[in-house]
Amino acid sequence: MIKAEINKYLWIYVLLGFLFSCDKSRESVYGRIEENSLYILEDKELGTIEIYRKGGKSPILTQHAQPNHRPYIHPIVAPDGKGVLTEFSPSHHRHQTGLYWGFTRINGDNELVPEDSLNSWFYNRDFLPGKKGQNRLARSPEKIDRIKKAVGRDYFHNVGDQYWQLDSASVLK
Repeated sequence: MIKAEINKYLWIYVLLGFLFSCDKSRESVYGRIEENSLYILEDKELGTIEIYRKGGKSPILTQHAQPNHRPYIHPIVAPDGKGVLTEFSPSHHRHQTGLYWGFTRINGDNELVPEDSLNSWFYNRDFLPGKKGQNRLARSPEKIDRIKKAVGRDYFHNVGDQYWQLDSASVLK
């Protein structure tokens, strides 16, 4: 009888503890979810433009536009404020920086690309670089050179100042 009574009260305490530990507020460091008013802070020294919800302590979106780096947006916070949708340089793809400019190879020479298909030409297994430790150009230096000329500069994997120079970044009101 006493054991059953203890179990009954134990379950009540567990249930009450669970209910009181649930987050009933819809507010986070990003502000109240219901809040539609946003404001923008620009930091020219850091090269960032941040968007905040009214009352928020942390930005829901940050545009990075440093003078010598590929521009990108990170973080992008989920609409409910319970997660960040972007990553900066994750371990599985170090070159990825949040949401970034997507045209990875431009200013190439389209005349060098065969009409049949870029896929069959560019990704043809016969012309992939050698395995780790091998000379990367060993399979077909001529083909590799043609690919480089055809696709142009690789802005995607080269994030530094040899490829990127800030022209301007500003907030329009």
